[in-house]
Amino acid sequence: MARVSILGAGSWGIALATSLLENQHQITLWEFDPGAAATLNRLREEPDKLPGIKLPPEITVTDNLLSAVENTELLLLVVPAQVMRSVVEQLKTTGCDPEAVVACAKGIE
Repeated sequence: MARVSILGAGSWGIALATSLLENQHQITLWEFDPGAAATLNRLREEPDKLPGIKLPPEITVTDNLLSAVENTELLLLVVPAQVMRSVVEQLKTTGCDPEAVVACAKGIE
């Protein structure tokens, strides 16, 4: 079981989180917006993007980047391409050193 951090809690991030959890990984999902993170924690669902798809309770949702990447082994960057650079700049300040980083963003900056 790997500790996986997924940065980006949109529909693509949630789909990846759910799939990886089914494969027995420990998942932390980062949502940059504190209000959206609180709503996702409360409802365990993103009704506007993935109606009817419940986020399993084993998935940790946070708006704190440092806690999201702490001790992670695999980091999935699932933020929009146009904000990828700024998120990676923020990551530099966390001391995050995963074994692998995977860019999963769609689009072009």
